[in-house]
Amino acid sequence: MKYKSIGFLALCYTFNSFAGENVILYNQVPTKAQLLRDLMPYDNRIMSKGFSKTRSISPSPCSMPNFQEKIVGITIRFKVNSSQLTPKAREFTDLLGDVLAADQLLACDFEIEGHTDSSGSAGYNQWLSKKRANTVVSYLINAHSIEPARIKAKGYGEYRLLKDKPSRDSAHRRVQVRNVGKF
Repeated sequence: MKYKSIGFLALCYTFNSFAGENVILYNQVPTKAQLLRDLMPYDNRIMSKGFSKTRSISPSPCSMPNFQEKIVGITIRFKVNSSQLTPKAREFTDLLGDVLAADQLLACDFEIEGHTDSSGSAGYNQWLSKKRANTVVSYLINAHSIEPARIKAKGYGEYRLLKDKPSRDSAHRRVQVRNVGKF
């Protein structure tokens, strides 16, 4: 069976940028601890200097004035021209669901961003990227009870290509998770 990748990524753990943003990319399924660390809006060592670690009095890191978005590119594969999750894609999406449900991220909101390469028409790529992002969001809501108010789908089609990659490179066919703090 042929698969189109929404995330075949050349580097296991690296930063890549497009539109001036830093994106952490994976080419294999990370551990839960890695993904949680990469989506956390702060470094625990920094937080311990200014705030108590006691959960009841600590401010939510996602509502702090100096909040910076965190973006992680993940590997989710779909069949050609399909938005249905494959069994392998469910494995990663299940991991993502576990991480988004973690206590450390409960106060944070997330965008699930679908991206494509430049194959096909711009209109089709926009539609397909949004449909795939919606599939991931629906799965997270239904299979992992992620609150719908905490998660939104966005499709960017071919409009946010990764830096230093040809426009039809499979690395562009990806889903990214963006910790936006609060909507």
